Amino acid sequence: MADVGKTVECLSTLDFTGLDTDWVKEVWERDFTDYDPLPISTEEGLEGSGYHVETLKLTRKILQPWALGEEGKSGEGFWTVLVENDLPHRNFVSFLYYIIEAGSKRVANAQLREAAISAADVYFTLICIPGSGAFKIFHPMLFQKSVDVFKSWTQLGSPKRKRKPSPVRSSQAGRRGKARKTTKEPEQDVAGDDFGEREDEDEDEDEDILTPQEISKLRSCLLSLLRNFTTLLKNYSLKESESSAQHALQILVELSKQEAETVGEDFDLTSDVNRVHSISKLAFMGMDCLCSASHGDINVMITTAFKYLLPSILMLIGDGKGVAAQAIPRDIQTIKDNALAFVCHLLRTKPEAAAASARILLQHMCTKVPDRAEYRAKVAQAVVTLLQELPNSAYARMMEWIYRYSRHAKISYRVFALEIVTLLLSEPERKQDDSVHADHAVYLSQSFLIQMVLARCSDVNSSVRSRAIAGFSQCVASKDSAIGLTIKEMFTPRNGPLGRVPISRVVPTPETQRTAPASEGQGSEGHTPQETETSSDKTIDETSDKTVATEGQALEGPPAAATVDPKESTPLPVAALAVQLTPGAEFSLADGKGVVSMLRRRACDEKVNVRKAALQALENVVRMEGDAFNKQVRSSVVCQEAPAFDTALRNKN
Repeated sequence: MADVGKTVECLSTLDFTGLDTDWVKEVWERDFTDYDPLPISTEEGLEGSGYHVETLKLTRKILQPWALGEEGKSGEGFWTVLVENDLPHRNFVSFLYYIIEAGSKRVANAQLREAAISAADVYFTLICIPGSGAFKIFHPMLFQKSVDVFKSWTQLGSPKRKRKPSPVRSSQAGRRGKARKTTKEPEQDVAGDDFGEREDEDEDEDEDILTPQEISKLRSCLLSLLRNFTTLLKNYSLKESESSAQHALQILVELSKQEAETVGEDFDLTSDVNRVHSISKLAFMGMDCLCSASHGDINVMITTAFKYLLPSILMLIGDGKGVAAQAIPRDIQTIKDNALAFVCHLLRTKPEAAAASARILLQHMCTKVPDRAEYRAKVAQAVVTLLQELPNSAYARMMEWIYRYSRHAKISYRVFALEIVTLLLSEPERKQDDSVHADHAVYLSQSFLIQMVLARCSDVNSSVRSRAIAGFSQCVASKDSAIGLTIKEMFTPRNGPLGRVPISRVVPTPETQRTAPASEGQGSEGHTPQETETSSDKTIDETSDKTVATEGQALEGPPAAATVDPKESTPLPVAALAVQLTPGAEFSLADGKGVVSMLRRRACDEKVNVRKAALQALENVVRMEGDAFNKQVRSSVVCQEAPAFDTALRNKN
């Protein structure tokens, strides 16, 4: 049961009834974006009372029973109590707004900052009290300013500052100017928001220094506020204010990066939040609440959450979203792991709603991954982790997109696609089910992944060629029996006609430009790809500009033109028709017809990294086939142009 007497006594102590009526009216008419300075006597009274820090804490505790729906002894409601005791709710809310705004300034001392945290806590509790909607207690701007109190977490423990005697008192004009400079629009873009960096007063004003004890106390207060805010998100709906819900998501995502510690995979609010001491874990729990139908369109909320999490998953550092100068810091990797765990959590708990958003997230990960080896390796592993969480139908559609992506004119895209495919080959093959359309069933098989790798072994770029050949070599040398069986089933030499049934919709991989070495003297049939990029943008994949996005777009949707028309058939690699490892000792077949023929030519490549990869692949093929290669075939595997090889490669052979 709520205590009416204590409620009236506590609220009366705050003395908000003494606020000037015109001042309160101005605050409400300006939608909490600005306020005129209070009279000097009022400000002095607030400062002398310590900004009512302890009273605000007590107020929050007294309001809690009212927020749970309890009533007074005589059945009266909270709002009735305010009216009957001449405690204007508009004055109360305006008072909370003033404390929150003043305490959020960087020049605020520890006491005023603590008061702002407590005032935000009181406001969150106030909007949960039944009947608050009739009195219009919830206001998007004031709610967002209350959420912005969490930004002070990063301001704590900043470098040395000069203490000022009073963070509020100054000349009338100065205070008016400062108040106006703190105004913000309700909607903000995460990419441009500097977390913890508000529009400050004057650049020459120094902040107030905080002692270690003050910092510890404020962080404890913020942790308590976050617990209460997370509980609010579970019980209160923000469906009527989409901008407020998205702003809360933005702030929670930034809070999730403040502690570089593993948070696990349980983000549900089934456990007692009071037992959670990690601000990152609480932030993810709050995000899980927001990604639900009670706060609006669940697809929009999940997509927004993934948009804000993208920089964390890509391990981009700082507000400039830059890359690490050398090795990626361990803290950044931990933040990435936590964000990835949360995305996987949503895919498991809300599979239907999250699958489409995850597809958009994956596309942006592929098109925005930094072009650095360490970043590619870790982001590729993250892509594979998310792919494994997708149901078969969504996985097949995503693999169709990745195949198109692997044929893009951009070299970095083709290299990253090979990173993904190589990792996918180490995962168990998916089982077919009725959810996958017959035309998409091929994308679930390991043989399709191997064919994707082979399709890039004749790439126009040497880096892509060597990476693809190395990937195929790893498959051949793999101790995974499933991969071994797949390769043998695909490529073991056969007598008679080729074993695979032609697929009517297959379109051969576009031919790369080749230059025939003078020593070979053969026709135009499959030689060393020419190392030029001037015309390759069209020859790699004439449809690539229709299938893969450019960089730099927000995650509201897939990258530009990255969607796949379900009515349009995706051309499969020519290897899907009939590629044999080697039919007898015939080595003059085109790259798309004979693997050993292709590797033999790559062993004569002009680039040393391609030659090394090809020789290693040839060695692994011979080892795998064993007796299937007779002595004549073994001796013919290495091309006749051995003098063209450097000494190291001849010795290796």
